[in-house]
Amino acid sequence: RLELSMNLDKLPQELAVVTSKKEAHEREIKELLQEKAEIEKNKTASEKYIDSCKAYRDTLGMAISRHSGGVIQFEFKYINPKSPEKRYIFQLKLNQKQQYTVPSCDPYLGNLESLVVDLNRRDAENEPGVFAWFVQKMRREFCSYALKVEEEK
Repeated sequence: RLELSMNLDKLPQELAVVTSKKEAHEREIKELLQEKAEIEKNKTASEKYIDSCKAYRDTLGMAISRHSGGVIQFEFKYINPKSPEKRYIFQLKLNQKQQYTVPSCDPYLGNLESLVVDLNRRDAENEPGVFAWFVQKMRREFCSYALKVEEEK
């Protein structure tokens, strides 16, 4: 009886320990479920991003690649209907002053400097979508260039 009585005295303490462990496990499970949901959300966002990249590549012939020195290269095909596989390429980089530069553009566009000035002005004004605007503008400029070259032939 004495042993049983001693065990009964310890029961509330043991119950508190078990309850504490249970609550800790429940919190851990909740955190893991939240992490899993975030991973699934990011996976879905990544899949959408990959699908968008494929769509741009397939319909616009656009490819984006990262190069050394913080350079991002944009390459377009399907610009010139008479030479759809011809590549039109420009590279974009942020300098130490956090301003965009275009270290390379092939073919070179005569108004490139003014486009870059406009890009940096819009960026400094925190205009939304300025990066996408510039990429679209460059593609349009390449299209105009190709049309002009074809007309001169």
